[in-house]
Amino acid sequence: MADELELIEGLIEDFSQHKVKSSKQIEQVTKEVTDRLDKETKDVREENAKYWKELNEKVTAINNDMAEKGTLIKQAQEELQEFKAKKGRMGAIADGQESTYSIIKQAFADSFEKIKEQANEPKAEFKMKIKEVGSMTAANNLTGAVQATYGQSPAVRGRRKLHFRDLVQVIPSATGLWKFYRQDTAAGEGSFGFQTTHGNAKNQLDYDLTEVTVTVDYLAGFVRIAKQMLQDLPFMQSFVNAELIEDYLRKEDNAFFGSLYSAAAGPNLTTGSNAAEKIIYNVAALEDNDYEVNGIVVSGAVWASILTTNLGSGAGYGIPGGVTISPSGDVMMMGIPLYKTPASNLGNNKVLLGDWTKAAVIQTEGLNISMSEHDSDNFQRNLVSVKAEARVALAILRPNAFSYFATA
Repeated sequence: MADELELIEGLIEDFSQHKVKSSKQIEQVTKEVTDRLDKETKDVREENAKYWKELNEKVTAINNDMAEKGTLIKQAQEELQEFKAKKGRMGAIADGQESTYSIIKQAFADSFEKIKEQANEPKAEFKMKIKEVGSMTAANNLTGAVQATYGQSPAVRGRRKLHFRDLVQVIPSATGLWKFYRQDTAAGEGSFGFQTTHGNAKNQLDYDLTEVTVTVDYLAGFVRIAKQMLQDLPFMQSFVNAELIEDYLRKEDNAFFGSLYSAAAGPNLTTGSNAAEKIIYNVAALEDNDYEVNGIVVSGAVWASILTTNLGSGAGYGIPGGVTISPSGDVMMMGIPLYKTPASNLGNNKVLLGDWTKAAVIQTEGLNISMSEHDSDNFQRNLVSVKAEARVALAILRPNAFSYFATA
């Protein structure tokens, strides 16, 4: 039966490749299957006939050999068994046994209705699972994230409102060395005198000067950024430029304020019981030295203490006399602008006041920003360097024109 089953499986596989869509095609397929069965059955019968013929010939030969040579029956049986083993098992059609043809034909007939039904259903059948219907939410019905709307520019840190270069003059220099002459203290020898006697010689004077050299250096920094980031974030270039400018100014402020208050040689008095009083005393002392105070720079803590001065004698807090506040919030003391800057530039509870015409920023090259791909290995890595720099220096023309002191 193994041969018959193999034959049936082969026919079924062939038949499955047909796309039966009409009764005409069913008839054609039926004829093809019948023809195939007739051929396979014919081949089996021919093979069986050949087998029985060879078997009869072998039996006759054994009988003859036994008669002539007296061959043992056992030996004859072994030879016959060997012959059968070599030929293999044949699917002979014995009397009373159902033929391969009839088996296949019956199987086809049993499946005919199903084949016909499939012919009328050209669309493929498939199964799908549908989850329970519910309210749509991003959490339940969305794979990924909801669409976001981005602002066109980032929210940046606060910007410094006062910079050192806002208080002094900026002097250009063609080279990196800038020189000036500072008059000595005392200014010189001799003095004016009245000519009380006719014909007497007049008084002679002289003045002493000292040459001062200022070396102008680059104050610079740079950012290295991927070209992809510049392309993918449209605001990035303007953002980087603005941040470089802010950081440059902060560094310049810190350096120049520090240099100036370290060199300040004014009175630096500590007279007075509160910040407002100490400022007034130092302004008076500096103007006694013939300098006109045109700016008072304080830390935030000092600015607050001035505006919340304890008036004493149970009067509570208030604004000291001589302090005025404009509608825009600008504060002045005795008509002199009061500026505030972070303690990082000036120090906690500190005041720097003086004649700000006696200091200057010497500038050989103004602040500029440039971009380049030709820096280090930028070309290989698709990086861009953004550089900000200026060639500047601080010139303290008259150190004794400034006072620096603590209020607490």
